[in-house]
Amino acid sequence: MEKLTKRLIIFLLIGIILTVAPLIYSFKPQLSSNVEHWAFIASYFGGIMSPYIAALALIALLSTLKQQSDQIALLKKQTQSNQIETMLSKIECDFATPLKETLLNLKIRGKEINYTFLDPITALAFPRWEEVIPNIDDLDPSKEYDYLSQEIMQLDLYTSASSYLKLIKVYAEKHEAITGSNILSAYYKKKYKIPYKRLHQKGFLKEPWE
Repeated sequence: MEKLTKRLIIFLLIGIILTVAPLIYSFKPQLSSNVEHWAFIASYFGGIMSPYIAALALIALLSTLKQQSDQIALLKKQTQSNQIETMLSKIECDFATPLKETLLNLKIRGKEINYTFLDPITALAFPRWEEVIPNIDDLDPSKEYDYLSQEIMQLDLYTSASSYLKLIKVYAEKHEAITGSNILSAYYKKKYKIPYKRLHQKGFLKEPWE
């Protein structure tokens, strides 16, 4: 739009010059004392310049409308971006809170140690996390379970956590598509790389976060 506007203005200026040039060329000093000649010049300029002035005014109006449209689009993107960032913060809280508030009792080297359900999926050096985090298909349909047991709680909480991680991935990628910047999506991808990878390996998440 800006390039087109510049080209139109240039063409109009060239048209004005080509229109006015013959009059300037034929203008003689003695015309300045002739009222009829000045009236003719004024009429000539008025008739010739009016379409050009109208065209320039139209170009200015279109340019203003385009700028306003761009500003509205930018504001809309900013609003969407802010909404996604707010949503991501809420999802993060929903992801971490139940995991941090639920104790995980493990026996390591003969000692019982209390962790939280968040530790096995986020702690880089967590001991034998592969054995602690269950597989999604570990439930045996023929076996009776205590639904308050630690095993069932793990499957339930890690299934829920996987859903939140999936949402974080979706919203982070949507933010990148809207803003054209991958800074936020790269941040979340790095932040949740370990839990996403571990739950993916255990079958809770079907697709990797590439």
